[in-house]
Amino acid sequence: MNFELTRALYPELEVAPEIGSTNDELAVRASSGSFTDFGILATLSQTSGRGRLDRSWVTPPGKGLAVSVLLSLEDLEAESVNERLGWIALAAGLAMVDAVNGVLSAAGSEPEAKIKWPNDVLIRGSKVCGLLGVLAAEGRAVVIGAGLNLTASREELPVATATSLALNGVEGDAESIADRVLVEYLAALQSGWRALSSGTPEQVEQLKAEVRANCATIGARVRVDLPGGMEVRGIATGLDETGRLQLRESAGGELREIAAGDVTHLRYE
Repeated sequence: MNFELTRALYPELEVAPEIGSTNDELAVRASSGSFTDFGILATLSQTSGRGRLDRSWVTPPGKGLAVSVLLSLEDLEAESVNERLGWIALAAGLAMVDAVNGVLSAAGSEPEAKIKWPNDVLIRGSKVCGLLGVLAAEGRAVVIGAGLNLTASREELPVATATSLALNGVEGDAESIADRVLVEYLAALQSGWRALSSGTPEQVEQLKAEVRANCATIGARVRVDLPGGMEVRGIATGLDETGRLQLRESAGGELREIAAGDVTHLRYE
């Protein structure tokens, strides 16, 4: 696999023919000190990927892209890490939105990708990408992984609410599509990470504003399944300064701030 566009800008990119989980492998390498900041590992055949709550992330071999990037936290003060950790996956989601919309536009399709809080990317309400950030190297780094559906047909996708780039008009084989998306994703992620890790307060606020503007969850009526089995419903009104979802359960009701949960957009309620 050549990934010529991406390698020209990111020669450190490593592409595995097949791997269990890019996140797991990169986290192991981070713990051993063998990967530097913005190390990149990708594959078109991930056999045991994971999503939120340890769910499996499965696409047929050669039909999807799995990519993980290591982000070093060593130069951030502890206070900054705590304040900005919740925004890393959201910044990665914004980067993927930019990349997906770029290839959709080039294909003549409407650029309608949006973030679904906390870690998905949707095209017209259907999931095309999931993201997952995990702490590594005893908290000195974050590995942010993305799984993107490239050429899977509707029959090959695991659920009816999923989609792929091919189903939205993007043409080409998996590697060529992956290369086009990856080069844009990495550029946008690197820019977002610089803002979060070393940017001015104004640059951080600009990134947060862009995430909010591209988040389909804000303004939607949602159900949130919370850790422990509880459920809340209401209108998602925004994201707070740490990236938590703000939810109002009823008109005039108290505003709740949710740090973790599975969100379902309720279209018909």
